[in-house]
Amino acid sequence: MISEKIKMLCEKNGTTVFRLEKDCGFSKSCIIKWDSASPTIAKLTIVADYFNVSLDYLAGRTGEYINPEN
Repeated sequence: MISEKIKMLCEKNGTTVFRLEKDCGFSKSCIIKWDSASPTIAKLTIVADYFNVSLDYLAGRTGEYINPEN
């Protein structure tokens, strides 16, 4: 699930999901809700940019961690 991948990215980068939500301007528990409701592409893009990963990585379509555009 996308929220699990985001939790892993938070841990890997020394932050929390709460901090990520705050930094990205998301509502509290927004990311956890993505387990049962699909996030918008706009929000996923914000998270991908925050961690410098690709949307494909967040979606589990690739194991590549680093955003190939950067």
